[in-house]
Amino acid sequence: MNTRPDFATPSAIATPASGPVLQNAQRGDGEDLGIRVHKHLWLWIVLTLLALMLVGNASQAADVATKDFDHLATGFALTGGHRDAKCESCHLNGVLKGTPKDCATCHNRGARFQTTQIPSQHIPTGNTGCEACHRTSAWSPAKFSHAEVSSGNCNGCHNGVLAAGKSGNHLSTTQSCDTCHRTSAWTPAIFEHRNIASGSCAGCHNGSNATGKNSNHIATSQACDVCHRTNGWTPATFSHQGISSGSCTTCHNGTNSVGKPGNHVPTSQQCDVCHR
Repeated sequence: MNTRPDFATPSAIATPASGPVLQNAQRGDGEDLGIRVHKHLWLWIVLTLLALMLVGNASQAADVATKDFDHLATGFALTGGHRDAKCESCHLNGVLKGTPKDCATCHNRGARFQTTQIPSQHIPTGNTGCEACHRTSAWSPAKFSHAEVSSGNCNGCHNGVLAAGKSGNHLSTTQSCDTCHRTSAWTPAIFEHRNIASGSCAGCHNGSNATGKNSNHIATSQACDVCHRTNGWTPATFSHQGISSGSCTTCHNGTNSVGKPGNHVPTSQQCDVCHR
């Protein structure tokens, strides 16, 4: 009788799971890994949404803070074009303190600020600030005070380059602008005829340099000052000396000069029969 222990045969030795058991185990590990991946993915999605919400809220808070901020409290009121300017165009690198409040520091040529700078053909202004002539709503029209400009020095600016000068059809003159024009406007102009020789009116009043005879003017070769005065074209005074008696209607025909009105008594006689 064999009394030795009955050792397990090789077939009885435990072997790794196979078949459905192994497949189920592998499937379980894969499912666990997939669940962990999905959990991490959802976590990232949630964190990303939270971050976007925080950024959006911060942006909205900044917008609200900007809208509610009273810039006048800084001593510089935002008016006109300044009201629509971006903050960073004046507050460089986000620095608020120490931002200049005078026009020239920002608008002079070579300024480091993102602004419209004074053009090279601008009239010389010395130490006068932009606000003396310009408004914050627009650069033009500009208003210039001539109070400190010496009489006779107009062409220092009004030379056609720095500021409007004489037009191409301006009457020939070496006199300064302020002899005839006022600082409020170019027209109407006042011209002093005191030094103009009698009978030389057509030298200027030729329809090009200055107002001349209109198309329905009575036919005449006489100079303007025979009938007109320098303070106005009308009323005109016409000397009938030398006009032949009975020839009134040559001028007084209702076109060239006053003629018979519609309610005039019927007559074929000439004006000078009754009128003087």
